[in-house]
Parts: sequence; structure tokens; C-alpha cells
Amino acid sequence: MFAQSAIATYFATMPWQEQIKTFRETYRERRDALLDALTDLMPAGTRWTRPEGGFYVWLTLPEGLHSKEMLPGRSPPGWRTSPVPASTPTAAAARTCACSYCFPPPDRIRKVSGGWPGSSRTR
Repeated sequence: MFAQSAIATYFATMPWQEQIKTFRETYRERRDALLDALTDLMPAGTRWTRPEGGFYVWLTLPEGLHSKEMLPGRSPPGWRTSPVPASTPTAAAARTCACSYCFPPPDRIRKVSGGWPGSSRTR
């Protein structure tokens, strides 16, 4: 009951709709920075989604590359990815990962240097 009352008060008294507009612009800018970086860094044959919401770009690597290659310590500085769980039974899933853009600011996303194995820096 207390939580419901607190939330109702917040919605009645705070400019939450304006905050949603701010969040949308913030995440749109981060998403676009990631999409630009993927275009610059990923090897030929890599595919990815262009999300209209959420916090992830889903990436499918070309044949011969594995999403485990994108784990922290093996991916470019500042990039964090999540490979599809190893329990997923298909070879295509082993080439799939989620790239989050919700945390790093666009300037950090744009500063990424280098690339993953097989990257030619052109698409």
C-alpha cells in the first residue's frame, strides 16, 4: 500500500513525462553511436538489429567467428557484450551476442579503437 501511494504521488506531482522524453533522446544517441561504431569495426558478413526500444543491439557474427571472442578482455576497450548462453544448441547461436548501449555515453562508444578478430574496419 505504501509503495502504491508513493508511486501515485510521484506520478501526480513530478514531470515524469518530460523525463521519458529525456531518456528516449539519451538512449537514441547511444544507440546511434553504437550502430555507427559497428559499421566501422565489424568484419564483412556481420549483421545486427536496429532497435526501436530497449538497450541492446543483437549481433550475428560471420561464419568462423564465435561470440566468446567478444567477451571482456578480448573485445575492444570499453565494449561489453553478452554471448548467447552455451546451452543454446545451434551453431548460429554461437555467433550471436547482445551489445548493450544503455550505460556508456556516446563519446566513450565512439572512442573505441581496434577491432575483433577478422575485422577490416570496413563493412
